Amino acid sequence: MARLLTKLGPTLVLLTCMVGALFAQTDSDGDGIPDDIEKNGLDITLANGKKQHLDLAGMGASPTHKDIFVWVDWMSAPDHTHKPLDAALTVVQNALRDAPVSNLDNRTGIALHVVVSPIPVMIVQSNPKVNHVDQLGVVSSTDYDWTDFNKIKMANFPKELQRNHYFHYCLFAHSLGNTTITGFSKIGGYDFVVSLGDYDNDVGTTEQQAGTFMHELGHNLGLRHGGKDDVVAKPNYLSVMNYLFQFHGLTQNGVPGHFDYSRFELPSLNEGALDSTQGITRDPSFAIWGTQFYCPNSDVTTPVPSGVNSIDRIDWKCDGSFGSLVNSDVNQDGSITALDSQNDWSNIQLVPLSLPGAGAAIPVKLSPIQELTVEKANRISLPPVAGLEAEVKERSVVLSWKPIPLDRVFGYIIFRKSEVTEQPAEEVGKSETSSFVDKTVMAKGNYSYFVTAAAAPVGANKTVDLSNIQRALGKMVIADKADVASVKSATPTRSQRWEDLGMTNSESRKKVSFPSFLIQTKPSKVISVSVE
Repeated sequence: MARLLTKLGPTLVLLTCMVGALFAQTDSDGDGIPDDIEKNGLDITLANGKKQHLDLAGMGASPTHKDIFVWVDWMSAPDHTHKPLDAALTVVQNALRDAPVSNLDNRTGIALHVVVSPIPVMIVQSNPKVNHVDQLGVVSSTDYDWTDFNKIKMANFPKELQRNHYFHYCLFAHSLGNTTITGFSKIGGYDFVVSLGDYDNDVGTTEQQAGTFMHELGHNLGLRHGGKDDVVAKPNYLSVMNYLFQFHGLTQNGVPGHFDYSRFELPSLNEGALDSTQGITRDPSFAIWGTQFYCPNSDVTTPVPSGVNSIDRIDWKCDGSFGSLVNSDVNQDGSITALDSQNDWSNIQLVPLSLPGAGAAIPVKLSPIQELTVEKANRISLPPVAGLEAEVKERSVVLSWKPIPLDRVFGYIIFRKSEVTEQPAEEVGKSETSSFVDKTVMAKGNYSYFVTAAAAPVGANKTVDLSNIQRALGKMVIADKADVASVKSATPTRSQRWEDLGMTNSESRKKVSFPSFLIQTKPSKVISVSVE
């Protein structure tokens, strides 16, 4: 027996090693991270040469619950930093946590872990090293040159993580080439960039950061701008991958700000035979969802705040005809085609197909020309204020509505019309909150009210050309380029923005004064009251 073991010794050692290697690579939950790594972590070497143990279990990783890890590096200039806002990352983490994805531990969702470098990147750009460049790499109409990105990644991303695919790598940069695109990513890869240097405060608002981070990560997970294809701006594809919803999130019950990948596949839309007599679907369970589309010859989208089902008709032609065979390019891509939807969560790939042994590579390369820009972002309308209610109390009218939870929104403007006169509606006040008390009703009678939201144009603290927006919206934009260039349009919180303007929430609402460059949303639904 001893002689037999001696003869089989090398074979047994080889088999033992093979079994051990196989065991080490066991991935019970299928998230692409071996169980052993999720339990025991790994040692890494930081950019400064310091060794550190990365305790994935201590960060919340589990071999029975799907995890995604992202390492984030960021640039820093003397007057601003691209370090991502904690609030923005939390938005994305909550979205993945609530995902309709099953796990071995019988809990749904994906745990997103984001490791943000404590110091800005070091960029070798001759001598000396710098922490910031205004333009990273070269962008063409068909591709992005990753060379400069790769240099930063090689110098700052721990080499132990470069050798495996346990982490995605994200760089919060200023801008990519001489463009205003919000970022770029590799379909089915592990690298992506968030580049919001041409947006609010040089770094983007909370929602702009959250939506762009989630959008670019979605590309790494195999998702495209049209879900299964690269057809943009589909009204029936409700996903942060659709640039109609990248900055504002999805609209639920009339309120934007819900960041998510698509949870369902809506019916296809044939742009050559659209039905304006109903919504996108007859299923009443979709009544809470809103969408957007382009009217013919319009520079901005038309929001459909709620009811993409048959409860609300959609006037695709925007002419009030509501026909059953409407021909219109509602995603404004220059062609009349069929627009398909997709359930994103059923199609994400935590282990990209482009990896060796994972199957066929995804034959897709993104085109930078499709990415969201400042110009495109300003063509996407906010939905009107929803949920307006009114109550009469002692000859005063108390109004309330659902707030729009976006940093771009400064406040609200309230309008009133007396139903006993022929005079048009007049502004009766402004409010930075979602309520207002009208104490100026002078006579008994019936009155009607509506409310608009006042929001900054995207990138309004930059010297941007708003002439196209002004032509499209008319009086809804009262702007002057000097104001746009000189006034801060966004800070991490709305209250800070009011302080920047010299306002406090304790001041009388009748004295509220918004900057002159704000865009007003379309009016809310009109509500009528009777004052006795």
